[in-house]
Amino acid sequence: ATSSSATSSTHSSWTTSAWTTKKTRPPRLGTDIRYNLLSLSLEKSMMAILLKNKDLADNHTFTDLLNSIRPYVSVPADLEEDILSCEQVQSICNLYEYHREPPSQQVVDKLEKAATRIYSLAEQVCMAL
Repeated sequence: ATSSSATSSTHSSWTTSAWTTKKTRPPRLGTDIRYNLLSLSLEKSMMAILLKNKDLADNHTFTDLLNSIRPYVSVPADLEEDILSCEQVQSICNLYEYHREPPSQQVVDKLEKAATRIYSLAEQVCMAL
């Protein structure tokens, strides 16, 4: 019983130590890469809504995508505001103006929450019969 108790204690310490290390370790990907991955996720969810309804956006800016999905889904005002504020960081699909700046961690966090919420909306629309 003593050896299993010692093993249990060691395992518990290792797990706690590993968790603490994981929680304090900085992310492996920088904010610019995470911003781009989250932007793609957001775009794909909005495109799913459009394709479900046999429609396409005029362009792939956040503004264009939001304008295009409005006939098919109600986007809460706070969500739309968050998405549009993130668009100010990078405008690479704009036909007239190319703009990029390094996104802050706050912007990445906001975009992650927005992408999750848009995914939920897309799931509702796409799973509806």
